[in-house]
Parts: sequence; C-alpha cells; structure tokens
Amino acid sequence: MDKKRTVNGLITYEDELIKQYMYELENYQNGKTNKKRGKKSCKKKLSKEGISPYLESIAVSPGGSLDGADHRRHRRHSGRSSISTASDHGSVASSVKSRASSSSTSSSTSSVKSNRSKTLLNSRRVKSFKNIPQAIRCVAFKNGSREASVRVAALNLSALLDECTEKLGFTTAARLIYLTDGTPVTDISQIAMYSEIFVSRGEQFKDPLKVLNSGAALKKASCWTMNGIVLPQDDKRGKTKPKISKRIQNLVPAGTQRYLVLKNGNGMDSFEVACSPNRLDTFLDAATAKLNLDAPGRIVFTWAGDAVATLRAVPKLPACLQPSNGTVLGPVWVSKGEGFSAVGAADFMLPVLKTLRRRLKDLKTYEQQLDYAIDDDTEKVDRVELLSMESSELYEEMAKTEEQTETTKDAIIKIREIIDSLQPQINEEKLGGNEYKFRHVSQLKSGSRLAGVTASVKLYVYENGCDTGAHVIYFNTAAAGKGVDGDRDILLERLCEEISSRCDFSALKNTPYRNYVRYLYDKHGQLVDDVYKLSNQDEIWFSMGEDFIQPHTKVIDLRVDKLSAYTHSKIGDVAIRETFDLKGLGPKYRQVTQYSACDGLPDKYTVKDLTESIIEWSRVEGSLAWAHVDIMNHFLSHKDDAMTLLYPELSVDKKNGSTEANSWPAEGQIWKINKEGVIYSKPFPSLCLAASTYKISIGFQGDESCDMDGVSVTLQKRASGLANQMWSFSCDGFMVCNSHPELVLTYLEIDASPDEGENDNDILGTQSAGYTDDSFTGQKYSLGLLEKLPSKHQKASCQRFAMKQERFDNIGQWKQSKVANRKWRKEALSWPVDQDGDWIDDYDWPMEGYLVTNAPPMKEGVIKQSVKQSLPMKLNVLRNGQKDLSKFTTVVGPDLSNMMKATNIKRCGCYGNKNNTDETV
Repeated sequence: MDKKRTVNGLITYEDELIKQYMYELENYQNGKTNKKRGKKSCKKKLSKEGISPYLESIAVSPGGSLDGADHRRHRRHSGRSSISTASDHGSVASSVKSRASSSSTSSSTSSVKSNRSKTLLNSRRVKSFKNIPQAIRCVAFKNGSREASVRVAALNLSALLDECTEKLGFTTAARLIYLTDGTPVTDISQIAMYSEIFVSRGEQFKDPLKVLNSGAALKKASCWTMNGIVLPQDDKRGKTKPKISKRIQNLVPAGTQRYLVLKNGNGMDSFEVACSPNRLDTFLDAATAKLNLDAPGRIVFTWAGDAVATLRAVPKLPACLQPSNGTVLGPVWVSKGEGFSAVGAADFMLPVLKTLRRRLKDLKTYEQQLDYAIDDDTEKVDRVELLSMESSELYEEMAKTEEQTETTKDAIIKIREIIDSLQPQINEEKLGGNEYKFRHVSQLKSGSRLAGVTASVKLYVYENGCDTGAHVIYFNTAAAGKGVDGDRDILLERLCEEISSRCDFSALKNTPYRNYVRYLYDKHGQLVDDVYKLSNQDEIWFSMGEDFIQPHTKVIDLRVDKLSAYTHSKIGDVAIRETFDLKGLGPKYRQVTQYSACDGLPDKYTVKDLTESIIEWSRVEGSLAWAHVDIMNHFLSHKDDAMTLLYPELSVDKKNGSTEANSWPAEGQIWKINKEGVIYSKPFPSLCLAASTYKISIGFQGDESCDMDGVSVTLQKRASGLANQMWSFSCDGFMVCNSHPELVLTYLEIDASPDEGENDNDILGTQSAGYTDDSFTGQKYSLGLLEKLPSKHQKASCQRFAMKQERFDNIGQWKQSKVANRKWRKEALSWPVDQDGDWIDDYDWPMEGYLVTNAPPMKEGVIKQSVKQSLPMKLNVLRNGQKDLSKFTTVVGPDLSNMMKATNIKRCGCYGNKNNTDETV
C-alpha cells in the first residue's frame, strides 16, 4: 500500500511511521510515568519535524484515524468555530476502531485500542482552525475628484493603500482613506463590500460635489434682471485668488521683477519673464526662449519705441492694468537687432485702450449708482447689493471707485498720447513694409562682392517686337566681371555676346541686323545700361540696332475699385478705394446694367462715423497714405444697393490682357465715339473721357527743357454740351479736348495699378507720379493733356492714338480709313476723320473699338530710319586707268551702321545711349 502523498494535507510515508509510534505509546501498560514520557517524546518529535496539515490533524485528535476519508471529513468541519459533539467523537472513534482492527493481528488488542482512543477523545477538546480573512473589494477615487476610478481588492488596510497608490498613479504614497461622507477609515471593517472610497496622500478630505452643490444652490437662489444677475443677499462674491501658488512665489528669488515681454512687431502673444533688474543678458536669454526667437534677442524697446540700456528703465504698467498677484513692469518688445516696429505696439495698445474705455464707462455707471444709494434714492438704484450697505460702507466704496476712475482716466490719456506719437512711424512702416525695420542696415552696392547671392540672374530674353518664344539665359555677373576692373560697359557687352551665342538668328539672316546683339530693352522700352540693375526673372528684349518695337498692343482700359466713405471728427469726410472682389457677391452685382454714374456720393449713401471706433479708424487712417480719393469725384452707384459704390479709373494695359482681379467689366477696353466727339465706355455708357481740374507736372529724363504742366484725364458722368467731354481728332493723329485746344491727349506711361509695388516714374522718365497732390494719394492718372512734343522727340509716339475695330458684324471698317501710312492698313487701324478733319460717314456710327496708344505716324517718312542710310552697297570696282568697263570686279561693302553707332556711343561716354543716333549716322 502506497502511503506517500503530497504535503497539501495528504498522507506521506513519514506520517505513517509517526502514527504507528503513537499507537505503541498508547498501548504501553507501565503507568502514567511512561504515558507522560510517551507524550513528551511525541510532542518533541512533532516539534522537531515540519508539521504538515495531516500531522496537525493528528496533533489535534491523537486517537483519530489517518486514512483519507477521515481526513477529508476533518477538513469539512475545520471551518466551524464550535467544539464537536459527542456523536462526532463517537463516529470518529468507530472509524478508527474499524481501521485499526483490519490492520492488527489480534482482536483483543484492537478492542483495547478502541476503548482507550474513545476515552482520550472524550477527555480532550478539538481545537478549531483559524478563519481565512475575506478580501475587501471597493471602488477608489482620488481625493476631491470623481473623474477617474479604479477597482481595488485587499486583505488589510496597508495592502489597500499600496494598491491604491499603484492604480491611481500617485507620485507619493497614499496615506489616508475617506468614505463618501468624509469619515476617515481606521479599520478595514469600516469599508463595505463594493463601496466607494476617496484616497488621500495626507491632505484633508475634499468633497467632490461641494462645488457643484454650491454652484447649483447659488444658481437656484439667483435671478436675472434687465440690469444683470442678482445674487442672494446672504451670499457674497468670492475674493480673487492669484494664479501663481505660494510655492512658486517662494521659488522666485528676492529682488527679481516680473516683465511683460512681446516679440518685436507682435502685439498679441505676451509672456512674463522674471529676472533681476541688473541682469539684462539673463533677461534677453530668457526672453529668447519664451518668445521662441530664431536668433538671440539683442535690443529691448518700451511701448514708446525707446531702447533701454538697463531693465531699471522699464516703466510699470498702469495700476488699473496690474494683475492681482504682484507688480508687473513693461510691456517691452524684444528685437533680434532690427528697428522698433510701431505697428506691433499699436496692436497691443488699441485693444487695451478699448478695454479701459469700457471699464471707465462701467465705473461711471457704478459711481452714479453709489450717488443714488447715498442720497437714499432707492428707486433709481439698480444694484441690489448697494441697498444692503451702510452709510459708512457706501462712502468707502465711493472713495475706492473715484480712485479707480482717476487711475483709469490717466491710463487712457497716457496710452492715447503714446499712440498719437507713434502714428507717423506706423504710417511709415505700413508704406515701407519689411524694409522699414532694416532701414538702419546700409544697402550694398550692386557691384559689391558681398552681394554674391545675386551674382547669377535668370533672364527671359525676347526678340524685339515679340512677346513669345522667350530664351532663358543664366548670366553670372561675378564670373563675367573678372578682369574688367568694374567697367560696366564691358560687362554689358559680355551679356550681349552671351545672348548672341545662345539665341537663334536664322530668321534674321536676310536683314542687315544679324549675328550680334547691340541693345537691350526692358518691358517699358528703356535701354538697359547697367547689368547690376537686372534682377532675377526679368524680361528683356534684344535689338540688333533697330529701335524698340512694342511687343504687344496697349489700349486704354477701364478699371473699377470699391469705394468706402468714412467720417471722423478730426478731418471730416474721407473716401478710400478698396479692392472690388466679386467672388462673394451675388449675380446682380456682376451685371453692368445695374450701375449708373453719379457726381459725388449719392443721397442714399450713409457715411460711416468712426469717431468712437479706434481700431477701425486706425486702419482707415493708415490707408489714407495710398488709397485716398476725392469724395467729390464721379462714381458708379448700384441701382438696388445704394451702399455699393465703385470708383472708375482710366489705365493703359495690354489688349485683352487684364488680370483676373481686374477682368470685370469684360468689355472695359472697348469705347465708342459719336459725331459729337464724345468718347464713352461700352459697358458703362454714362461714363465718358473728360478733362479734369487736377493739375499734373511731367518731366523727361535727360531733357529738362521739355518739362511741362497739364491736366489729367479722368472718367466723368456723361452730360451734353460740356466742352471738357468733347474731343476733336486732327489729321496728324492727335486727340484734342475742346476745353483745352492747345493741349493734346498724352499717354503718361504710368502704371495705374496701385499694387505693382514699383516706381515707374524713374523708369519711364516722369518726375512725378501723376498725383494731383498729397491729399489724394489713391488717384493715379495714365492719360493727360500736355503740349505737343516735337516730332523727333523720343516720346512723341505717346501722343498718337488710333482705333482698332474688331466687331464681327461690321468687319473691315478699317478699310474706310483715309490715312496714307501703309502701317495703319497693315495693323487694321482706323481714324474717324479724313485729311481735311471731316467725319468719315462711311463708318458705322458710333464707332466702336479699342483706343490704341503709340500709334504709327499718319504720314510715311516722318521719322527717318537711320539704318537705311548705311545699308551695305554693291560696287563695281575697276583698276586705275582701265578703260574697258566690262573688266570690273564686284565688291560688297561691309555693314558699317553698327560700328558707327558704337563709335558714337563711346564718344558720348555712355554705352547704350541712343540719343542723337540718327543725326550721327
């Protein structure tokens, strides 16, 4: 029989040996001494050996059975706390008796054993086993919060705290446990199964529902009135608590100051930097990190634009702007080295000024309520809390309110003075853009070695008279300038040689100008005399000796912008032009028939008053520097919406080349001429060309004697019988206004688009921008009335115009023209009068078409081409003395025109200057 079992309560071989030994001790018949000796030795044996659960059962009932059935019965009853009854001992004894009789060899011996074992069982009490403690399961929350919960289970309080520390993610050990009613837990038995507990790390209990309950109670007890919310009388407003805790405040070293810091040019994102007033370098390092600058901060500016050398010079914020948790200095703007940006300071101060004015208004209203309360005029008191105050409290509150009012007024005056002092800088910065900040940096010369980043330029090169088929040329000025010793004429010759070697001149092989580029022109037709003036992706046209030929046809165009009128107590009524965007408007605003011309503002138009709106007036005031328009001008008004006004303007643009932003109206380049001499627009028949009262002064480069004054030509509301709206057409190709017969219409070659961003005056030879005066900066003029220029003047073509008719229903109208020049017929140009100045009745009146500028002269041979005088000649050469004329040799003379022009240019001292070239050749 295998008696060996596991230690988990089953019988092993050692247990069987000890059982037999114990039975032998019971059968010993030598008296009590031997019995006591046997018991002691048995207990000694048991104490020495490791007690298994099976031996433990034997030690509790020495007379019990050792088989598995009795052991299992004993384990079932081990959880009971009461002592076994006599019947239980009897059953155990009978079981022991049966098993002992089967194993012994004598029946008498077994009977004696059973009787003794029964006696021993009755004389002893069976000890009960220890109760296994049951685990407590509950739901744990962080103290003062019910957002995150975890389920925990533990046998005792210490294990429960460890479990909560780990599952709730505490950085320090959990120390206290509270029930939902705030009772601290000192024993595990206080926690009911599956109940909720709040775990603390040492702080007192925080009721998570206290804020909600108090807020709900306050909300329930409060009521809304027309003057605002009214709180219960027994509740008071809580005090403002600082955002910075006491621990953080204690970490700030003594002697440090708090500074309000912003990035130069920014007025919205502000930060606080704590630093000692004597450590400017530390302050700049901290500000660089706070503002996330891409370069170290170098200069600190106050809101007045003054650079500070030490932080002690930084002023304090006004008392009404100070936070409740301490004193703050500033604001200051940190720069990386560039100049002060007044726009950023204005962006910061304008919202502050608006807030202070609103606060001042509230303080005055509250002060008036206090006066009513002091005078016991309770009917006018809207603030309920004032009715419960005593007289002394009212006077104290009045003193505080008056002090706050004076402080707020002083702050408003101070900020307003700073904004007014910065206004010139703000306007200058808006006009200058990013260049304003870096105006202190000296500009590098175009030939400087430090400008190596622009050494190579990408140029689009076109053939003279063409606007397609561009050749892309990369020209390295640094490499080409080696060995020339700064001679820019030689550098220009090298650019011409580069273009000559890269371009294909196969189409010009039958012309006298071939194989070599002599002149370069820009898009305005001006000679390029300095390579360093060329920028990346510029367009240039090359010439082999001939004059500049316009690559595209320029016509008179009509553009419109949106007009807005404002008024202010300082300057009165003003008008500002803005970009007219049709994308967000309905279809009715796209119909040209819905607009009619008006002289000045229509009667139904409402001028917006900006006296009280500081921010919007600042924007309008900045726009006056470039978008101011005379409010008495002529405009287009929408028939259904009187608040929609358009400002029409004349410009000169490429034929059918309007940009997308100015593509409305679609037929803005088409004009009509009737026999009365009125030139009016096809999309807007109520608008016509007219001589205005605005004076202009025009000068030409290199010819100061030709400086002349005149008047501008604008669009006006059409009216009958006005001399300034009637035009005469001469037989020489000039257009004359009846109100100024001594002047002729002239294309001023000034770009009328305000967003080109370049000064065309220097390029096109004009000394003024064509503005009337400094007060109307938004009005630009492309056409004017000037004195007639000499026929050989370089700008004489700007005073010649023609009409190009392209209607399909009356195609071929140009054939009715009486102009003798064949170029007019080649380009299909028309002129409304004949050589005697009479109207040509063969046209379909009114004439309709494009008004083309820079038209060819009406008579051929007026402008002689110098190149015809130096064409290569074929000569028959004879030997000296030869009488037979048939013995000649044919010799073709070289083309000397380019060489003679180059010689004349060097003699004049300026390469590329074509003045007086015809006379020299």
